[in-house]
Amino acid sequence: MKLHPPPLATIVLVLGTVCLPAHAYFDPNTGGLLYQIAFPIIVAVGAGWRYIKTGLMALFQRTEKPGADEATKENGNGPQPPAR
Repeated sequence: MKLHPPPLATIVLVLGTVCLPAHAYFDPNTGGLLYQIAFPIIVAVGAGWRYIKTGLMALFQRTEKPGADEATKENGNGPQPPAR
């Protein structure tokens, strides 16, 4: 009989149920300082990601050939106004 290791979720659940006393104090001023440092970094990473994503999407998007709109207007195949 071959034994299989338990799934990761089971291990995390078992380790998460272990209760140990926390001998620590988190000073509110320290929390504010960490927030002031972390928040601008998170915003900058998000803005940078969006800038890169939109740049790449614009690079790979298809564009119509120049003058394609004029050709459809001349042939009458362009968008038609709604019928009344």
